[in-house]
Amino acid sequence: MNVKQFVNTAYTSSEFAHNLPFFVDGFSHFDANASYFTEREGMESYLLMYTVGGMGRLVYEGGEFLLEPGHAALIDCRNYQYYGTAGTHWEFFWIHFDGAPAAVYYDTAFRQRFFVPYLAGHLKPLFERLLALPVDYTMTYELRLCGLVVQLLT
Repeated sequence: MNVKQFVNTAYTSSEFAHNLPFFVDGFSHFDANASYFTEREGMESYLLMYTVGGMGRLVYEGGEFLLEPGHAALIDCRNYQYYGTAGTHWEFFWIHFDGAPAAVYYDTAFRQRFFVPYLAGHLKPLFERLLALPVDYTMTYELRLCGLVVQLLT
């Protein structure tokens, strides 16, 4: 896979979670080497990526974008996308999610060309909290995931 995974959580949300504003399909923290990439379309979720080191490259909606440290990209995985390491490594957090208001957040990001530059360190602690939650498949866990998605997006 060409990735050093720090934590990888593929999570299947419950029927209860699908009634929440946001539900999560998976999240992780990757440190990818130079040959890492993903190319796909038709996945029923949105993807938020946040670069903390190195650099990534995203080909999406007719454009090509560099994913630099401190930047986030939000994409609709139903659309074609290619993303991978630009250079020798790319360290980033990611989360796949969906839910009723997801399209509103995406449409706002789409108008901003998919990227939201954050002050250094703003998203990293939120992703670290997400990854530190013990997975227990309870309603409480799914409510916490929903809340963290809201915080990540706003």
